[in-house]
Amino acid sequence: MFGPSPIKPEKLLRELIRGVKEHDSGRTLNKRGNKSWTEAVKSSLKEIAKKCHPASVRCYYTKAEPSMREFLLDVVWWDEGKFEGASLACECEWHRSPEAIREDFGKLLVIKAPLKLMIFASSNGRQSDLVRSKLEEYLKSYKHHVQGETYLVLDLVPEPRAWIARIERNGIANPDLTDFKF
Repeated sequence: MFGPSPIKPEKLLRELIRGVKEHDSGRTLNKRGNKSWTEAVKSSLKEIAKKCHPASVRCYYTKAEPSMREFLLDVVWWDEGKFEGASLACECEWHRSPEAIREDFGKLLVIKAPLKLMIFASSNGRQSDLVRSKLEEYLKSYKHHVQGETYLVLDLVPEPRAWIARIERNGIANPDLTDFKF
């Protein structure tokens, strides 16, 4: 349905981690707000989009261009080429509540895009595992999957951890979030 992915999921995760570290200059997440991390993610995704498809993909998020706003999600790569549509959908949730992360993840379930990226920040490995488990439950209960979707879940704190789920068939797909090794 989607055709080839704009970038291999593994490459996207590696380049995003590298870009966030470069943009963020070593700052850490805090409880009062994480504007610098959000800006680092958005800037990194915009640079990656330019490398993948410099002529046909626009990266939408608030102030990516003068007077631009978010397009339903925190970041969307919109391909204006031959097959117009979203090629990447991204949500960031810096609040450490698994419920808040799950709520934002729900937006990714319903949008049509070959790559769906959820980024969050946990406080420790146990919380990271809990969030992963809740997101996997949500993936398994969703009944409108589209073959060719790839879900990427990235926990940036304390050390980056990531999981990938590939949807192999339409409808209830029962996907697993498998560990991604950097």
